[in-house]
Amino acid sequence: MPIKVRCKHCETVLIVSDEARGRAVKCRECGGRVPIGTGQRKSRPQKRKSQRSSVSPDNLFGGLDLNAAEDRQQKICPSCTRLVSGEDTVCSNCGVDIETGVLSERERLRRLRNAPPTEEFYGDVWGNAWKFTWENQNWILITALIWATTATLALCSLFTLRWYVDGRAEELRESGSPTTVDITEERVLIDLNLSPDPEKGFAIYDGTRYTRSSVRSDGTLTLPGPVLGALLSPPSVFWCLIFLVSVLGFGGWAWTLAVKIVDTTMRRGDKIKRLHTDLFASMAMGFRSIFWPIVLFWPFVGVPFLIQYLTGNLAAVAITGACIYLIPLLLFLPTAIVHMTQTYTYRAWLLNWVSVGFIKTILPSLYVSVLMFVFVMITPLTCCILMVVLQNTVVDLYTYRVEVPILFSLIQYDPEDGLGFSTFAFFRLPLLAGIAFTSSIIVFGILAYPSVFMMRIYGVFGYYFRPDLSLINEQVELEPAGLGPRFLSFLIDTVLLAVMAGVSLVVSPLIIKLFGFAYNFSEFQVLLGSWLVVGISTTILWTIYFSTWEAGQNRGTLGKIAIGLVVLTNDDKPVKFREAFIRTICGVLTVLTLFGGFVMCAFHPGRRSLHDMISKTKVVWRGEGEEA
Repeated sequence: MPIKVRCKHCETVLIVSDEARGRAVKCRECGGRVPIGTGQRKSRPQKRKSQRSSVSPDNLFGGLDLNAAEDRQQKICPSCTRLVSGEDTVCSNCGVDIETGVLSERERLRRLRNAPPTEEFYGDVWGNAWKFTWENQNWILITALIWATTATLALCSLFTLRWYVDGRAEELRESGSPTTVDITEERVLIDLNLSPDPEKGFAIYDGTRYTRSSVRSDGTLTLPGPVLGALLSPPSVFWCLIFLVSVLGFGGWAWTLAVKIVDTTMRRGDKIKRLHTDLFASMAMGFRSIFWPIVLFWPFVGVPFLIQYLTGNLAAVAITGACIYLIPLLLFLPTAIVHMTQTYTYRAWLLNWVSVGFIKTILPSLYVSVLMFVFVMITPLTCCILMVVLQNTVVDLYTYRVEVPILFSLIQYDPEDGLGFSTFAFFRLPLLAGIAFTSSIIVFGILAYPSVFMMRIYGVFGYYFRPDLSLINEQVELEPAGLGPRFLSFLIDTVLLAVMAGVSLVVSPLIIKLFGFAYNFSEFQVLLGSWLVVGISTTILWTIYFSTWEAGQNRGTLGKIAIGLVVLTNDDKPVKFREAFIRTICGVLTVLTLFGGFVMCAFHPGRRSLHDMISKTKVVWRGEGEEA
């Protein structure tokens, strides 16, 4: 007759035939080994029979043998009463030794650290990562497709940008009046004094007629050179944005997948579930992948500029900048990715916290960093260096060994006609896209394996060394925020305000030049007026931004919202616009103290800075129960 057994791994009830007695079967749910008992019972001693025969017939339970009620063929954990396999000595559920009934040494250490013993990390990491990579090959294929698509789009956008700039610059070189327009690669000088009639003369450049009313009072006007002018035109800006979107999509997907795999690993999962390939979400994560090393190493960002000022050596500047950008990716990325999986991620952006985690786990961190460099980073770094050093060689190799022979066999292509729109749009660009995608899918298909492998290693690292990384999953509601989170939110707001200042820096000179043409300003007056407008407009934008966002329901700027902070009054009420405006004005005093008033919050008992105390406000944690 059929036999019912329960899988000790997943608790699934199995029904097997009677012929399976004394054997082991495979669980249909988890694939685990399930032993089947023989069902045979030992013959009872003759003495028990004699005892049973002597029992009074009036005693209903007198002949019941309680020792025979226990199934001695099956082992049971004495602590959690789970069924265990015959060869197991330790319960896989609670870690209790089956024979002694006490916690095993491994389980005792695991509970003491709230993580597995660290010495098991090096033995578990390789097999765990390889098994995970093999079981999630569908995501490796998806990763290869996304990376190949974004890389092809980036390459095609650069190719199109170069084609447009070359053609547009050539048009600008040929569009100037021969006598009154002097064109060089650095600048375009319009000089109406060279006209036969300086007072009524004019100059034509790029289809625009320049007269005395449209140039400076001395009859001259300087414009950007042809190449720079082509780069500043709207089509060039468009293709630059397409390139940026491609780069963000590439890095964003890598960051998204890494966070998901690390989170899955730390939850002891083996399959990637519920991960959406959303382009816009990947782009948002792409900003993290680009700006995280910059924000983390912000004290060293000015070093390349200092080297440029002192030496003027561009090679030294490039190497220093690359090192500053790559060191966080190589040394601190494992710790940062683990922090990124938590509810509060701000410690991943602060150098002091990731440094503490790195020092506490220095040996495994260096071990993981070496694996990252060997398996993942060395290949793209080598390719980038070769592309920079051999850029002209690679372009010539593609043009004369690939593009020209193929297109010549199809349409009798002549490289001199390469700037034509139809030839470029219908032949050159599709050919490059096809070759780039085919090559990329092969390259990234190979690179995706070690990448996913390393992401799993990051997760195993976080699982074993969780107690050493100071992870945060909850914050006490209305708890005063310290210097680190507030400084990070200020950095985020500074980036946004830098964008506003950049827009002002571009627009303000144009406005001043219009007034300069109307009121005949000198060049010095135009320059001074431009900087005054930039300063005033930036200050106004700064004031409006902080006053508006910290008042009302927002209760914080975008930087504070991203970290989980809010601004409240001393009696825990939302700040009104008038109070937020006063707080912003007081913030200027903090800036005038060279941010000394801001650093006060690191030592103040209530974590208050100078402008907090003057405006009677405070910055606190939002808490888990509130909606952002």
